[in-house]
Amino acid sequence: CIASFIPWRELVAASLVCLVWRGMELQDALWQLHFGNVWPRITRRRMANQGSGLPWRALFRVHWVAGNRTEDPSEEDWLDFDAARDLEAGAASPVRNEESEAAAQQELQDAVKACREEVLETKGIQVPLEVDEGHVCGRSCKYHRLPLAKDIFLCEGSGAVHRCRQREP
Repeated sequence: CIASFIPWRELVAASLVCLVWRGMELQDALWQLHFGNVWPRITRRRMANQGSGLPWRALFRVHWVAGNRTEDPSEEDWLDFDAARDLEAGAASPVRNEESEAAAQQELQDAVKACREEVLETKGIQVPLEVDEGHVCGRSCKYHRLPLAKDIFLCEGSGAVHRCRQREP
């Protein structure tokens, strides 16, 4: 469809011209393309999950009105790449005993401590020692990657540790 080459803002303006253009503007497949241009990562995930939910046009409006107008795919892309690489390699969770669990926990605590010290030293920001249970981590938070692993982050505001892959303890 020729309308897929028109930027979405112009498409909305053109839909006011006549009923034919209005009919094209209402096509869900067209909004799927525009949604994919603005939010490619969300589109890929929705397609992979066979999400039915809202039609693409309505979903576009919800995201746009919420102020979620762009994505910063750099962090998410490397996570997606890392997860795909693990799937391709057939990586399985290693079986751990109590000793290795304790060693892993100690290693994590040491990495969190080192990260807190580095943030304080380089940025002058004190990351809380105790996790702030009232804080809800989100897009406005700043995260610091732990040197331990590339999928573990420390929230600057709450002191909470976040792990991207759920399959690892």
